[in-house]
Amino acid sequence: MSEVEGSVQGHRDGHGFVTRADRSLADIYLSPQEMRSVLHRDRVRARIVRYDRKGRPEGHVLEIVERRKAPLIGRLLH
Repeated sequence: MSEVEGSVQGHRDGHGFVTRADRSLADIYLSPQEMRSVLHRDRVRARIVRYDRKGRPEGHVLEIVERRKAPLIGRLLH
């Protein structure tokens, strides 16, 4: 299958999308399992592994090209 490079857009439900620079093509869906290795706004190279019933591409992250430089802020409740 084909490889693409783009920016990760995370969703609060756990899944995400790889948004390509040329917006003429569809975004690539990333499952919650794929999102475990990347963060929102990371630049990645991904491979399209299959298409769903509606013809939308689903991907697998091959490489993180550039990490997001902003700090990550959160709260841990114990």
